[in-house]
Amino acid sequence: DRVAKLEARVSKLQIRLEPKVASPEIKLNQAPLACAPPCDPAVGVPVDLGTYTVAVTAPGYEPASETAVVDGEGRTVVVTLRLTAIAVVRRPPPLANISDDE
Repeated sequence: DRVAKLEARVSKLQIRLEPKVASPEIKLNQAPLACAPPCDPAVGVPVDLGTYTVAVTAPGYEPASETAVVDGEGRTVVVTLRLTAIAVVRRPPPLANISDDE
C-alpha cells in the first residue's frame, strides 16, 4: 500500500513535558507549533529532517528548551522538557510602626 510506505518514511518529533501541564505553549524554532487535531505532540509531530529548538512556556513554570536533531527518514526523535515550578516568595507583613514615645 503506497500510503503505508509513505507514512513509514515520515520523521516525527515527539515532545514530552514533565510534569504534564495545562495550557503549555510549545514552539519549534521560535514558531508556535502548528498542529491541528488530532495531532498530539506527545505522540509525534511530523517534521522534515533538520535541527529543531523546542521551547515551552506554561503558567507557573520557568520556560524550558532543548535542541533535537532529526537525521533520518522514518525516525521518531523524543524531546523531554523538564519544567520547574516558579518559586513563590512570600514576604512577611510589615512590622507595626511602634515608637518609643508611647
